[in-house]
Amino acid sequence: MRRTFVLLLVFLIAFVPRAGAHEIGSPAFVDFLLDHFVTPDLVPGQSGPFTFAFNNTYPWVMTNITLTLEVYRYREIDVDRPVDATWTSGPFFFDGAAKPALNITPPIYNATGQPLLNPGEIHQVSFTVVTYPETPHGSITAQASYFVRTRLEFNLGQGAAMNRSYMMSKGYFTDAQFDTARQPCLPPGSNQTCPSSIYYEGTLNLTYLGMVANLPGGHLDALLPDAAFSVADRMPLWPYLVIGAATGVCLLFAVLFYAEENPSKYPRLARWWLAVKGKARQARPPKTT
Repeated sequence: MRRTFVLLLVFLIAFVPRAGAHEIGSPAFVDFLLDHFVTPDLVPGQSGPFTFAFNNTYPWVMTNITLTLEVYRYREIDVDRPVDATWTSGPFFFDGAAKPALNITPPIYNATGQPLLNPGEIHQVSFTVVTYPETPHGSITAQASYFVRTRLEFNLGQGAAMNRSYMMSKGYFTDAQFDTARQPCLPPGSNQTCPSSIYYEGTLNLTYLGMVANLPGGHLDALLPDAAFSVADRMPLWPYLVIGAATGVCLLFAVLFYAEENPSKYPRLARWWLAVKGKARQARPPKTT
């Protein structure tokens, strides 16, 4: 029994991956942390659900989870406006507890109500997007979208191996900062290697972005996706009714004229239509010369 336990311990030490910082940012884990977004398409004054799945994609327990979503930008085809504290007309996030606001921090917990997620567990996040008639919005011909940035903090692992992880979306950085983060650590053709203190994920210098965001230790573990929802006027119903009625009338006359030209195929319809046309001609006043 003791020998079996020792062999199992050696296997875990040798083969089970540790929650290292670089491994935390692997796309194999991060790409599905926030998944299956369902966002509303609203008319000003309406409210709608904003939902997605929070997955623990890691083989370790996630604890002390803090997830924040925040509306940060409004865009139309030719309009680009930042959304900040001066934006008082919505849209706002509302979860039934706190006052509607531009940001929300939904609680993350497992099936038993504990504030943690075991490996493979999923928590469905849901809250409401509230708009008002005066909320800036798009028109019938110009779609408008509100962009939502995401920030996530959590502890990964247990005991002495536990470490704090930080992830943010593109919305927390300017285009200039993102361009700087894309620059290579070393000039092309250099035989040197980047310092171990600089963490790249793909072509992005996450250490630089972490310093820009003033994260502890200047380290960002990964980039999360932005989200978005739309607020715009909808096409009224009457144009569809007019077009539908006109289409029906055109179809009716097409059938009647076809029957008139081919009376042998639809004799009763042709006789009825010719009778109607005859009565219509009789009802016309005679022409005067």
